[in-house]
Amino acid sequence: MTTSPVSSATAPLSRSAWIEGYTIRALYVIYYAAGAAWMPMYNLYLESLGLKGFEIGATASIIPAVMLVFQPLWGWWADRRGIVFSLRIAGLGAIAFLLLGPLFSAGFATACIATFFTTVFFAPLFPLLDGVALAYVDANPRFKYSTMRFWGAVGYGTGAPLASWWVAKTSPSGLLAMAAVLLCIAMPLMFVLKHRKPAARLVAETGGMGDLLADRKVKLFLVAMVLASAFQNSIWAFLSIYMNEIKTPAHMIGWAYTVEGYSELPFYFLAAIFFRKWGVKQVLLATLVLCSVRMFLYSQTRNPWWVLAIEATNGITWTLFWLAAVEWMNTLAAKRWRATGQSLLAAAYSGGGAILGSFWCGWLYERTGTMIKVYAINGAASLVMSLAMIWLFRKELTTKIVPSEPEPEPQKQ
Repeated sequence: MTTSPVSSATAPLSRSAWIEGYTIRALYVIYYAAGAAWMPMYNLYLESLGLKGFEIGATASIIPAVMLVFQPLWGWWADRRGIVFSLRIAGLGAIAFLLLGPLFSAGFATACIATFFTTVFFAPLFPLLDGVALAYVDANPRFKYSTMRFWGAVGYGTGAPLASWWVAKTSPSGLLAMAAVLLCIAMPLMFVLKHRKPAARLVAETGGMGDLLADRKVKLFLVAMVLASAFQNSIWAFLSIYMNEIKTPAHMIGWAYTVEGYSELPFYFLAAIFFRKWGVKQVLLATLVLCSVRMFLYSQTRNPWWVLAIEATNGITWTLFWLAAVEWMNTLAAKRWRATGQSLLAAAYSGGGAILGSFWCGWLYERTGTMIKVYAINGAASLVMSLAMIWLFRKELTTKIVPSEPEPEPQKQ
């Protein structure tokens, strides 16, 4: 009598695999809490150093510029030396410069230097952890990337109010110390992660980034991510200006960001359902269209309460978009170049797109004098880009990318 083999999606997991899975979740919470501790209010810290307006803008622009250049290099390095090993090095470097930066930042030049090195080590933590999570999901199909990434939203939502409370109790430089303390808590957890050493042939290969960028599909996808980020920058970087323009009470501006953040949470679980039903590519392209509509809606209202309603769509217009983008890039890049692929995606969206968007949206705002028109123009431009992407990838839409199945309850060993 023969027995049918147990599929990898239903086979019991070892204790070490369960521990690693929950360790990845914990790292998402801590990393994103650390990011929320210093990145949103970094300009406040720079102002406390005595920097003027232009100096603050120039120093802050170093962050996306570093992401654009160094994140792909970190991915390239991680695919050769191991993602977990690279994550530990980045974590140690980030702790060092978060602590040392305020000690040596006495002016514009030293603040620029400290910002550069802090970002070099801190920024790759997110795409590298994504690479670790995707590798874990690949080895344990019962888990889903989206439900693991959910804990990053929890961390960010927890870290932001804690940072506001902490800066009121201490000083703006305390934000960087808070981020460093959180990363110190994360360091022991990094040694729980399984070190997946790359094969010797992979270490010797010189491809990776070059191979990916030579792929027409990858290039089109990354260009689309840069453009999407540039248009969406008006949401992330200019929303407070828009809400002030329509005479929103100060406390309601804070509510907008709260609604935006909490609207994401259910979609980290719903994402797998949408991906199974329609496919990753189809969901990403649909969310690009929906985000274009979201920008157009901003241009049609001057009522702060309607803006809160628009912010409640963040889960379906952005969270699903980003989860689909990560999964799509994961299929475009060979498994051995997973970290490189995720780092290129992060560099395109958070680096190149953020820089382009800052200049584009700032120029539009200066020319039009109102965010109402900026949102109308960006909504239309984003819609054109979305339709162009649908046409360029029309042949791809005949097939579906479906991530792993939902995770069942743990089984006793």
